[in-house]
Amino acid sequence: MDALSYEDFDLQISKEGLGYKAQILSLQSGQASQEFAAPLSDAELEEFLAARKLEAAKTVGDKLFKAVFQGELFACFRRSVEAARQQGKGLRLRLHLTDVPELASLPWEFLYDHGVNRFLALSDDTPVVRYLALPERIHPLEIKITPLRILVAISGPCDQLQLQVEEE
Repeated sequence: MDALSYEDFDLQISKEGLGYKAQILSLQSGQASQEFAAPLSDAELEEFLAARKLEAAKTVGDKLFKAVFQGELFACFRRSVEAARQQGKGLRLRLHLTDVPELASLPWEFLYDHGVNRFLALSDDTPVVRYLALPERIHPLEIKITPLRILVAISGPCDQLQLQVEEE
């Protein structure tokens, strides 16, 4: 199976007055920006973290998605997804959050597009990554040992809620 290649959809989020502004940095994606208010209150974030339920994840992910992806920015995102698909590629959403550390703690990986009924990050076509600008080029990691072996350890501290390991 060939590895899927990706076009980048760079989205920078910055402070704008009392709210925030999301702006597309990728020129091939077009030009668009969207102002928005803080998408989640501290209480909503705490409730989500305590819930550990699919519906809570969808609700939070939908709020995050709708806060940022509105109007022309949403249309530009849709066009970019379709253009990448026509080229046999995926569209990697790269979030630039360096200028807004107060939003970096939000669960952006749960972005949920209600229109297609899915979390963006759970699709090979639309991975979500947090982008950190570095002063040097990052070289792809090459694995020379096959098969790749991975050790998985599951934590079970006695003073915390127990994970539902089989379900998760």
